[in-house]
Amino acid sequence: MKTILVLAALVAVLYAKSFTMETRNTGSLRARLIAANLYQKFLEEQHLLRAQILASGSQPFIDYADDFYLGNVTVGTPPQTTTLVLDTGSSNLWVIDAACTTAACNGQPSSGYNKHKFDTTKSSTFTKETRKFSIEYGSGSCSGYLGTDVVSFAGLSIPKQEFGVATTLAEVFGYQPVDGILGLGWPALAVDKVVPPMQNLLSSLDQPLFTVWMDRKV
Repeated sequence: MKTILVLAALVAVLYAKSFTMETRNTGSLRARLIAANLYQKFLEEQHLLRAQILASGSQPFIDYADDFYLGNVTVGTPPQTTTLVLDTGSSNLWVIDAACTTAACNGQPSSGYNKHKFDTTKSSTFTKETRKFSIEYGSGSCSGYLGTDVVSFAGLSIPKQEFGVATTLAEVFGYQPVDGILGLGWPALAVDKVVPPMQNLLSSLDQPLFTVWMDRKV
C-alpha cells in the first residue's frame, strides 16, 4: 500500500504544472510626461474632460497618473499580444475591440502609448457570443460583448476562455498604458458569471494558488 501511495504521489508531481509570470512596473506616468515635456498638454486634456463631465452631470473624473503592474497576455490564433493590468480586485478578463477608435480605445496623445487592440477577424479560433457585458470600476467603466478564444500567459494556455471585448471605455483608460484587465479575483466577483482565467487553470496547477513576489530595483 505504501508503495502504491508513493507512486501515485510521484505521478501527480510529474503531471502537475506551476507557472511564473514576469510583471513590470510602468513607473510614474507623471514623471514620464514631465520628462517628455507633455505634462502641460496632459493637464489641458484633463481640464477639458472635467469640464465636459461637470457639464453633463457625470461623476467626477478620478485621476490615475502613477503605478500599474502589467503582464503580457496573448489572445487568439495566431496569438495577439496585449498588455493587461493584473488585478486581484476583479475577476473578469477583457481586451479592447480593434473596431473601437475613440481616444479612450486608441490612447490619449499625451499618454505616449498606442494601445494594442484585439482584432477578432484575425483569430481563427474566436467565437462571438450574443451576451453583452458591462463592468463598473472605481475609476471608470467598460462595456462590449463576450466571446471565447485561446488565452495564454505565463507559459500556460486556456483553449476556450470566455472574456469581454470592449467597444466602449471610460475616458480614464485613454490615459493609462494598458490594453485591458486580467482579473485574478474569486469567481464570486465575476460579472455575468464568467469563469475567471485562474479558475480555468486550477486543474492543471500543482497547487490551487498564486503568489506575488515584488523586488525593489534602485
